[in-house]
Amino acid sequence: MNTPAPYGIYVQKLALLAFVSMSVSLAGAEPGLNLDLGNGIRLELVEIQGGSFTQGSADLEPLRQADETRRQVTLTRNYLLGKFPVTRGQFARFVAATGYRTEAETGTSGGFGWNGNALVQNRQYHWRNPGFAQTDDHPVTGVTHGDAQRFCQWLSSQCRRPFQLPTEAEWEYACRAGTTTAWHNGNDEKQAADIAWFKPLAENATHPVASRQANAWNLHIVGNVFEWCRDWYGPYTPGPVTNPEQTNPNLSDKPRRILRGGSWLGGIAHTRSAARYRNTPASRNADNGFRVLTYVPAPATPPPVQLERPTGAVVPPPATPPTPTRPMPMPVPNVVVHHSASSFALGGLLCPLFGLGLVIVAIVAAVRSLGRDTTSPAASGPGLSTTRSLTSYGPINVRTELADDGFWLLANATMTGYLIHYHLLAGDQERDGQILCQPGADGRQFVYTGARPEKVQIMKTEATDDDVPPIISPGSDFSATDIVTPVVISESLSHGPFHRPSAY
Repeated sequence: MNTPAPYGIYVQKLALLAFVSMSVSLAGAEPGLNLDLGNGIRLELVEIQGGSFTQGSADLEPLRQADETRRQVTLTRNYLLGKFPVTRGQFARFVAATGYRTEAETGTSGGFGWNGNALVQNRQYHWRNPGFAQTDDHPVTGVTHGDAQRFCQWLSSQCRRPFQLPTEAEWEYACRAGTTTAWHNGNDEKQAADIAWFKPLAENATHPVASRQANAWNLHIVGNVFEWCRDWYGPYTPGPVTNPEQTNPNLSDKPRRILRGGSWLGGIAHTRSAARYRNTPASRNADNGFRVLTYVPAPATPPPVQLERPTGAVVPPPATPPTPTRPMPMPVPNVVVHHSASSFALGGLLCPLFGLGLVIVAIVAAVRSLGRDTTSPAASGPGLSTTRSLTSYGPINVRTELADDGFWLLANATMTGYLIHYHLLAGDQERDGQILCQPGADGRQFVYTGARPEKVQIMKTEATDDDVPPIISPGSDFSATDIVTPVVISESLSHGPFHRPSAY
C-alpha cells in the first residue's frame, strides 16, 4: 500500500530531523552546553556571565595599534560561546545535513589557499582543501562571513534557539576572562606560544583546536584562525557603552567585517586580546574561521504572592457572576454518514465515553494554560525567545524585501523567536530554508543566500514553544499538526532598493 504523499514527506522529514537532532546536556567542568551533531561530532559551549570590562589596549602596550582605543563596556546578557572555533568536522555535518555549498565552491574564482609560499586564489581551494592537510579536529577555514551565518542558521533551526556570531565586544570580553594584560596569560610575548598558533610557530598550517592552553574560562581562543564577528569595522564609539555592536558598514574605506584572534598565517601581534582585524564579508581565505554564540534566556520574574491579608484590610465584595450568553453555533461540515443497526448500538455506548473524553481534554488544557510561563517585557530582546500563549492563528507580521545577495525579513517584534520557513527561487535553483526570527531595532533581519533571489515566499512560521501551534495565513485549510504542507503567507517578487545587510 502506497503512503499518501503528504504523510510520506512528513515521515521523511521527521526521520531527517531525528538524524540531525541535537541533544543538549550539561558540559563537564564548566556550565554550558554540549551539542550532539551526530556521527560522534559534538559542539561544546561555555557559559559566560555578563559584566563590565575595559575594551582596547593600554597606550604603552607592546604591538598596540591605533584603532584599539580604550573604552568601558558593559555586557548585560549572559551568553554561551563555543569552547573552540567551529571545526572542520562540525562544518562537514552541517554540509551533509543541508547540502550547502560555500561561496568559494559556488563562485567562479574559488577561495584563497596555501600554495606553499603564499595564499593564492584558485577554484581548487575551499573549506575541503585549504592547501594543507586537516583532520576533523582542525578549525574550518576558507569560509566567508555569509558561510558562517548559514551555519548559525542551521544550528538555530536544529536547536530551536538563536545562534549567531559574537559581537566584537563579546569576543574580547570572553578572551580576556577577567585579565587586563596584552594576552590572556600575561604581557610577555614568549607566553603567547603557550596559548596560540601564529607565524612562524604554526609552520604554515592549522592545528587541532585543543592543542594550546585554554584561558581562565576554559576557552581555547586566539591563534590558529581569525574568527568572524558580527560587527562592521569602524572606530570605537567613545565613552562608556552597553552591549555595543557596530551595524554601520560605511565607517571604513570599504565595508569590512571584524575578525579577531590572529591566525597561523598572521604574526604574534594579532593574537593579543585587544587586536582588531577586518576583511570584506566575501573573503574566503584559508585562515578565516568562526565560533558560535547563543544567549542565555533571562528567567521570568514570578508575580508576588500575598500569603496573608493585611490587618484592617477591607474584604472586597464577591464579584457579580456574568450573565450567561448563548455561544455562537459552530459551523457544521457537510459530511455524509452511513449508519447501520450495529453502528447505532455502538454509538450509544461511545457517546458517554466521548463526552467524558471532552471533559478530560478541557481540564488538561485549562491546567496547561494556567501553568504556562510568560516572559516579562524586560526579558525580551535580541537573542531571547519569548513564550507566547496564542489561542488563534491570527495574521502574520512578516514581509520580505529582495537584496543583491539575499533578502530582508521585515518582521513585527512579536515574531521574535519564531522559526520562519521560506521558499526561494534564484536563477534556475529552488530551495527551502528556515531561520529563527531575530529582527533588529529597525524590524529588519538579513538572510544571506549568496545571490539575488527572483522570488521569496514565506511558507509558515513555527513557534519554538512546542505548546504553541504554527501561525498560518487566515482562512487556510492548513492543519496545525501538518508541518510540511506548503502554505504561502507572503511573497516578494518586486526588486526593491538595495540595502547592505546589517549584522545577523
